[in-house]
Amino acid sequence: MSVAHVVVESPPLPTLRDVPTPILSLLALGVLAFFSWLVYSGLPFTPKQHGRKLGVETSNLADAYRHGTEASHAGQWKVKGLWIFPVKSCRGIEIAEARVVPSGLEHDRQFVFLTPLFYYSVKNKNKNFERIINQPAQMFAEWMPNAKTGDLQWVFITQRQYPKMALITTKIYLEGEHDGNLHITFPIKSRLPFLKRARTIRFPLSVSDEFKARYPLKKVGIWREQPVAYDISSAVETELRELSAYLCTDGPLALFRVCPEELREVYRNAPTANEAGYQPVTGFADAVHITPYLLIPPPSFITRTATDHWWREQYPLHMLNLTSVRELNSRITDKIPKLDIVRFRANIIPTLFKVTGPGPFTEDDWKKIRLGAHVYYAACRTLRCKMPNVDPDTGERHMQEPDQTLRSYRAIDPGYRHGACLGMQLVPAGSMGILRAGDGVDVLETGPHHYIY
Repeated sequence: MSVAHVVVESPPLPTLRDVPTPILSLLALGVLAFFSWLVYSGLPFTPKQHGRKLGVETSNLADAYRHGTEASHAGQWKVKGLWIFPVKSCRGIEIAEARVVPSGLEHDRQFVFLTPLFYYSVKNKNKNFERIINQPAQMFAEWMPNAKTGDLQWVFITQRQYPKMALITTKIYLEGEHDGNLHITFPIKSRLPFLKRARTIRFPLSVSDEFKARYPLKKVGIWREQPVAYDISSAVETELRELSAYLCTDGPLALFRVCPEELREVYRNAPTANEAGYQPVTGFADAVHITPYLLIPPPSFITRTATDHWWREQYPLHMLNLTSVRELNSRITDKIPKLDIVRFRANIIPTLFKVTGPGPFTEDDWKKIRLGAHVYYAACRTLRCKMPNVDPDTGERHMQEPDQTLRSYRAIDPGYRHGACLGMQLVPAGSMGILRAGDGVDVLETGPHHYIY
């Protein structure tokens, strides 16, 4: 028989019909169980919700884009909206009323995410500052441990560095008048592209003796200040690694909580203790600016002019006139059709119900006002950075706006000529009480402002 006529026959491949039905059933169940596990493990875990959820059902700012920019004197100015931001630089909660405490609105900016302090080393220090910043390949990060203890030094992070922090949501569930829990929910990377995963962690609002015994006090870098706060990272180490991977942070993440006995005292533009009846204080609130990552003192290639406006104090409350934001929006509708006032993270948003509200930037000269039944000092104007360029709904940063337009016409403070101002920083005067949406706004005193570094 010739080789040409040799035929090699292979056994036929098995088909599904050849597989016994019990085995097919087991395979199907296994595949179903595997995909069910993938989906279930990716679903957001929500801790049990106890108590009353803090917040409004319908936003008082739902009609915000219908407010114009023309001044009106028909009626009384009122508080249009109230906001708290329990975790610094994360999504806030709109509320109907809040108890005013020396550090601001109750529950506002009580928690903060941090990374270790580092500084940028530069291979060629002869280049000017702007060229260095524009050429990151010439720079590399070096951790800065504490010289005495060798421990990492922690500095806060914000949307300025990690815009996706805008997608970290917060909820508060109250038990009683002041106790309850804070829920922090953030996205995490998913094994399946069609599945959005999230993780929720929960912490008590009050600082109990058990809480104090469990979590150590450590220093926190808030610009040039270093208050001590509770390091609660040990309770959520796995979750912090997941969040770090999602944000792509430059180092490990930590989570700290304000120590109520260690609030930062503020001076400069704040009223004196004799005027206010107490020394104004704040927690994790900060003003604006570029980046907290540079070493104190900074590398020699950075000028004093640049570093001066990296370190700021902040005041307990931030107020912003809705009409002022609408006026700004009218200048950039081609780039941002609807500029959400929440981008500016104000606690108090005044306007005039059903009319247009006070004219844009009327608040620039306010010195003392009454909100409801209580008086507040307008300590200074709010200095602005590029953080409002981040869309709070998407976590995406616009490359120019609204910062570019703001700087073009709102460099109005003689103490801060190289940057824009929008909004006012407030300090409670003596008695505090409850502040509510709908409270009247009465201007008691006006005058010039001059920001003090």
